Amino acid sequence: MDLRVQCKQRQQLWGKAVVSIGSSTTQEKCVLEPQRHLHCDYLAGNPEYRNHGKDKGDSFHVEQRDGHVCARRTDHTDRRRHFRRRRRNRRRNEGWGVNLEMECKVDIGPVLAVDIGPSGAPSGYKCVLTTHQVHCDADAGNVNKRLNEERHGDTFVVWQSHTQHICARRTDVMPGAWHMHLRLQCDKQAKHEWRPVRVVLGSSAKNEKCFQEPNNKVYCDYLVGDPEHRLNHNTHMNFKFDVQHRGNSICVRRTDNVHHGWGFKLEVMCKEFPYAIRAAPAQPVGLQPAGMSAMVAWYKSEDANPYWRSSVGNWEGRVTKGSVTRKFEAGHGAVGAVAYILGNSGDGFNFFQVLTPDFTICSVTRYAGPTRKRILQNNKPNFLHGHWQGKVGVAFYSTWVTSEEEIAPEQREDWLVMCGNSNGVVYRGREKKNVGHHAAVKTSGNVDLYVNEGHQEFSDFGVMEVITWNRPLSDDEMWTSMEYLNWKLQAKAADVSSMVAWFKSEDANPVWRSAVGHVYGEVNKGSLSRKVEEGHGAKEPVAFLQGDAAAGFDFGRIMKPDFTICSVTRYTGGAMQRILQHRSPNFLHGHWGERVGVAYYGGWVVDQGESSVTDWLVMCGNSAGVAYKGKERKNIGRNGVVKTGGDVHLYINNGLEEFSDFAVMEVIVWNRALSDDEMWSTMVYLNSKLDHGSQ
Repeated sequence: MDLRVQCKQRQQLWGKAVVSIGSSTTQEKCVLEPQRHLHCDYLAGNPEYRNHGKDKGDSFHVEQRDGHVCARRTDHTDRRRHFRRRRRNRRRNEGWGVNLEMECKVDIGPVLAVDIGPSGAPSGYKCVLTTHQVHCDADAGNVNKRLNEERHGDTFVVWQSHTQHICARRTDVMPGAWHMHLRLQCDKQAKHEWRPVRVVLGSSAKNEKCFQEPNNKVYCDYLVGDPEHRLNHNTHMNFKFDVQHRGNSICVRRTDNVHHGWGFKLEVMCKEFPYAIRAAPAQPVGLQPAGMSAMVAWYKSEDANPYWRSSVGNWEGRVTKGSVTRKFEAGHGAVGAVAYILGNSGDGFNFFQVLTPDFTICSVTRYAGPTRKRILQNNKPNFLHGHWQGKVGVAFYSTWVTSEEEIAPEQREDWLVMCGNSNGVVYRGREKKNVGHHAAVKTSGNVDLYVNEGHQEFSDFGVMEVITWNRPLSDDEMWTSMEYLNWKLQAKAADVSSMVAWFKSEDANPVWRSAVGHVYGEVNKGSLSRKVEEGHGAKEPVAFLQGDAAAGFDFGRIMKPDFTICSVTRYTGGAMQRILQHRSPNFLHGHWGERVGVAYYGGWVVDQGESSVTDWLVMCGNSAGVAYKGKERKNIGRNGVVKTGGDVHLYINNGLEEFSDFAVMEVIVWNRALSDDEMWSTMVYLNSKLDHGSQ
């Protein structure tokens, strides 16, 4: 009978092509592949599979080599041994009379053509950006697989880089350039996520150049300016660059020669996503005061103590009478917790001779009780800066430099940010307006800067930061320093310089760009969505990513042997196991087994938590076994940390098979164990986002 069966039809992944080998007088015969993307099974020439001569017993082994299909007859070995011995040489050359014809598979998709093109890069490889995440076979550039017409014997190894570029390196010559337009066929692995977009970075006479980014949907990987990646044809020039996103700017720095710029117009290929991957930061990250080379003293808030060491020069401020205490708290205009010294009218402090004849002084000070006269002062010369007789925002530098205050009575115990200089320029608060109207009377030498010493006009006080310079700063420099001091009063995460990654709520997206470093997280299974909602402990709308137990996310290899991690996460459904995790070593942070507020870092750090709570959890933990959660400043951790031998990934719903329905709003990781004050400052920052919103 003509046997026919019924089968299910799935997505068609291949077609078929007929390959005619014909007959042969030798044991093996090869013919050119009739078309590309051909795959012939090794038994396609056997009677059960070939098109002709099915009644003949001839059997064959089929393979593909160097763009050819080859068939070798194998049934000779079944003849009797004595006959084989007598006619060995003849039979070795014996062919077949069957007109060998067989059917082979032809790939039809889902595939993507990847144009690598020619390369002259000194390293011997070249990388291009594709429109999709793809998988390319390691030998996709070889003669029997590549798409281009050239049949040269050039061989390549192909791989996907950590930045999702497809790279090819020539292997028959090491290192080697190539002139053919190399074109590969690869398998699509994911839906269209970005559009490659050409970005012109231009030339520069200096080592670094920054310019406004095209839009907040564009992301340029840090290595796109290197010879293997850039679009310019001068890839033989081994100029190398580091490309960074800073705020809304793209900055390019030449790295192979730190003393020179570059003369050619640098052009690169970047990713443009269909959604914003970067928001303008609510507060600038890592601001600094201006005029560092002219600084005399810089008493930083972080170092505030009864013995207060300046971070420049050899100054150390000291108590002169009574006692002062170090405080670390928010309030009085400080959204985030700040460190400062607190004293009453019977306490005194000396910052020593940090005021020069030509000067600028910037400070953050406040009244801290009912006694309200001077805070920063001297009597020879007569000097006060910021406070006098209950007034806030005034300056007398041997003469009145400002007029009357413009501070509301109810704000007189709030922190005052104020800068003034010997030219009579004064800024205060957040308004970029010079309120000074008279130049200072200069001294003949350096003089001391006191609190509650000099004139007998004392106050209950707080001092958070003091900076002095040996010249009058320009208006722009003064305002830069004012921005820095105002920024310190805002809620913020601690120590940007030791951050490995900072995934801000404002930037939450399926491709989530870190605000520091060359890091971005991405979906690695299922799908996640960006949402902006209030509720579950958020008083105002916050931006976050949400997914179910089938969705996964990879923040990258950001966990260090010494670390601090802070996060805002929550359960969103019935699956309540781990959220932030990895498996080697066994690690979880925040959630496990329907419990909220737990931590296991190779050992239990926090093993007690609330049950089945779906509110946002703010939590920080570090490699010293210290942990905070919620709004209570109490260390709930215990020593249980097992350090890794190297860097590891931070996952959601990957690692151990314990998955959750989840939402994640913010994640920050540092490369060291933060101090208690630093961790609490970050906790205050994250809690403030739930109070005030983030979009």
